[in-house]
Amino acid sequence: MSILLALVLIAAAFFLGRVVGKRTVPAACEHLFDPEEARDAGEKGRQVIQERIVRRKERILERARREGRVTLHDTADLFCIGESTARNYLHELVAEGSLLKEGEGGDTTYVPV
Repeated sequence: MSILLALVLIAAAFFLGRVVGKRTVPAACEHLFDPEEARDAGEKGRQVIQERIVRRKERILERARREGRVTLHDTADLFCIGESTARNYLHELVAEGSLLKEGEGGDTTYVPV
């Protein structure tokens, strides 16, 4: 019985809430949600992420210059990130003209320009 009551309360909060942007804010939480504040927080978050990406790419270039080359695994290990994220950084640096890709597959290395 208590599960049914909980479901009814959740549904009531959802349907009696207010749609703000693409989200439904439960009526009980409307006073906590300020769309302008949320927009500002989102913008600040995006800016922080972009700054982190720039710093990481600078560190990748520093390492490539110091060691003469860098690999996908080196990059992933350097930041404790997944290979797909490391690959994205390396591809961006190649597209920017900062690194050259040499080889294919597991033997791929990236050298500074």
